[in-house]
Amino acid sequence: KVLDMEDGCSSALAQNRSCLCEWCLKQEFRRPWLDELTQRVEISFVIYNAHYGMHCMVVVDFWFSRSGHIHKLINAQTSWAGLGVRDISSVVVIGLAGVVWITMIGWIARSEAKEIFSLIRTKAKPWYL
Repeated sequence: KVLDMEDGCSSALAQNRSCLCEWCLKQEFRRPWLDELTQRVEISFVIYNAHYGMHCMVVVDFWFSRSGHIHKLINAQTSWAGLGVRDISSVVVIGLAGVVWITMIGWIARSEAKEIFSLIRTKAKPWYL
C-alpha cells in the first residue's frame, strides 16, 4: 500500500493492477500525496504507559521549504491518567492550586461585575438605550 501512495498509483497502472491505497480512489487526478505543493505534514498519536499511569500525545511536524530543506518539530505532551497514581503531597499541591485558581477567577468576575454595575448606575441614559 505504501508504494502505491508514494508514486500516486503510477506503479499500479504500469503493472496492470488496481491501486491498493484508499486515498487514490478518492482523488480526481492520480498523484502522490507528497509533492512540490506540500508545505507541511503532521503525524500525531496518543499512547498510554500503564507502568507509570500516563497518557502521552506526540505530534511530529515536518515543514518543507522551497529550497528543499525539511524542518521538523517533535512535541510530546504528557498527563497523568488520574490522581490515584500520585503521592499525597502532589495531590495536596494540585488541590491548593485549584482553590487558588477558582478564588482568583471569582475575584476577577466580582470586580468586573462591580465595575459594570457602577458604570450603569452613573450613566445619565438607561443602559438599554
